Amino acid sequence: MPRGWVERIVDHGFHPIRLNPDFHVMLLKSLNLPALRRSRDLKQMRSLRYTVHLPFWTLDPSSPVEGIRRSSVDVLAETVFHLALLEPDVCVPQGAGLLAAEFLTLPGLPEAARTALMRRS
Repeated sequence: MPRGWVERIVDHGFHPIRLNPDFHVMLLKSLNLPALRRSRDLKQMRSLRYTVHLPFWTLDPSSPVEGIRRSSVDVLAETVFHLALLEPDVCVPQGAGLLAAEFLTLPGLPEAARTALMRRS
């Protein structure tokens, strides 16, 4: 069997291994069930540790739109459940999506607008 991405990362000295499920979009088979099982087995054989940085590219749990927040939380929960097989040390949530983070840090954004965006309905 060809060496997988986890083996290559470990061989280059990366430990613990930081997983970012957003990369699954580009590396389609990187987090499928067979890959997760190989990663779990490798964890046991080589005493590895994993951390998970939860998706943030297309999510926005800080959105003022309730449907976007709810959908974002659903995806985050599904991700934690999907990667539980690896027993990561920690799952790190990102408090705001990239668009929200960029918008809220715009120079000159009036404080009233920032406050309105941060308010929950």
